[in-house]
Amino acid sequence: MTEARSLYQKMGYPMSLEHDIADYLQQGYMIRTPDFLVLGKPVKLFTTTEPHDQWDTVGADAWYIKLLVGSLSALLDMVPYPLPFVCFERWARGVRHLKTYSFKRVKEIAWVAQK
Repeated sequence: MTEARSLYQKMGYPMSLEHDIADYLQQGYMIRTPDFLVLGKPVKLFTTTEPHDQWDTVGADAWYIKLLVGSLSALLDMVPYPLPFVCFERWARGVRHLKTYSFKRVKEIAWVAQK
């Protein structure tokens, strides 16, 4: 949790880690092990609603990863079910950026990172 708190401070997230954990425990997914933490949820990419504002989405086509502390391969092992895309939220200087990849590409990146 210390690493997650540090990441929140470094990235300039507007909400606290505790606030986001509460949201994801109620409406998304939180998976935690001693060396891994992820907050994520299924979303629709191709819609006018931003992924961070989508909850209980029907017909989702992507995993929205709000926070990942740990390995990408662990994320792929623990994701409840595959979806065509994965998007990662990043903050820089108080501005949100989304990085979106195909699920296949995320698997390739994870495989290379393990080498």
